[in-house]
Amino acid sequence: MSIRNYVGRGLATLALAGSLFLGGCPDPQPPQPQRLEQRISQEVAQPNGQPDKYAILINGTDERRFVMEISLIYQVLLENGFKREDIYVFDQDGKEEFLYPVDDIAHRKSLETIFNHLQKKIDGEDILIVHVSDHGVRTRIKAEGSGSGETQEVTEVVLPYGNVSEIDFERYLSGINPKFGIFSTEVCYGGGLANRLGYGRFVGIAQTTATELGQSIEGNIFGGFFYQAFRNSAESDKNKDGRVTIDEAFDYAKNRHSWSRTGKVNPQLVSDMDVKSLSIK
Repeated sequence: MSIRNYVGRGLATLALAGSLFLGGCPDPQPPQPQRLEQRISQEVAQPNGQPDKYAILINGTDERRFVMEISLIYQVLLENGFKREDIYVFDQDGKEEFLYPVDDIAHRKSLETIFNHLQKKIDGEDILIVHVSDHGVRTRIKAEGSGSGETQEVTEVVLPYGNVSEIDFERYLSGINPKFGIFSTEVCYGGGLANRLGYGRFVGIAQTTATELGQSIEGNIFGGFFYQAFRNSAESDKNKDGRVTIDEAFDYAKNRHSWSRTGKVNPQLVSDMDVKSLSIK
């Protein structure tokens, strides 16, 4: 994220004590899910015993760089065996995007709905990818389980109608147990999300540490490069075994993203699993 964009949003976030709402005053009644409820009502909400691949793509802005990143990731996933009916997309206004289908507005209610739905579908044979392209802020909140007023810093994703924190995403994922999952972010302070979520069956990927501003422009976005690695195997498959693994994709992104390559940001990969053996292919 550019420093200019961050400053404007960051000051507004501080003024609202950690909750930034686009367009002025907070809306106490976010819009109801549009197509999402209808879509999932037509799906069987139980595991099918097959090795399926699911993805949730989230973009809370209309900035072209993020729209193009989601478009790239959507196409790469299709090329790597993900089915259209197993990819769910959320954006700033929930309108159909000509580059990819959109299911709903990216806000708390719609995210809770889709994660609850996939909790009923995903089993240990499946892969889940969650990617967030957006702005992020670092805020201080009351520490969990603290009765003495202690606080903790967390990363929050700036979404329409209210921010969603790393703690919220941890709660959303808590009942989902795939073969493995990737939670990747293109937000400032994304390391907070990676550190919080990169354990158990999930890999956390972020362009930055929990204390760094992100750096990206259209065509030079870390998350886009990470997924592009699964398309450009001739360059990213370092051991030439015909399979791009998560660690190879991460290294490819670090080398292609100019701010990562020059050390202006420090990408994070957090996992309990052997990422040298995992691939989305």
